[in-house]
Amino acid sequence: MYFLDTNTISYLLEGNTAVLQEYLLARETDVIRVPDIVYYEVYRGLLYRDSRKLMKAFTAFSEELGIVSISRSDFEKAAVIYAELRKSGITIDDDDILIAAMAVNHDAILVTHNTRHFSTIKDLRIETWVTT
Repeated sequence: MYFLDTNTISYLLEGNTAVLQEYLLARETDVIRVPDIVYYEVYRGLLYRDSRKLMKAFTAFSEELGIVSISRSDFEKAAVIYAELRKSGITIDDDDILIAAMAVNHDAILVTHNTRHFSTIKDLRIETWVTT
């Protein structure tokens, strides 16, 4: 299973062909979902930009893939991740810790372009579909 991070969805909405190609390949063989926190992050950005056309496309896209809601278990895993990171002197935004906890708990690969940021989280599998 794959979870899409906010920046990956942004690349898809912008029509990045490399990311779209990887998405289509992954979709042939695996399940892809959108964590509800990512849905919120993308939706608020589109509202801010007043981009109704992209908002409609994003909403349909997310509904087609399925939106995974955060659970109590995810909150508890996020608290463990937060504590481990802080003890190591690493700070990461809470929303990213929550997304990571959801991915770990669902045994999902988080597809993100922010690999350096997320690579500090134990047990989190990450992948990027962006080519540089």
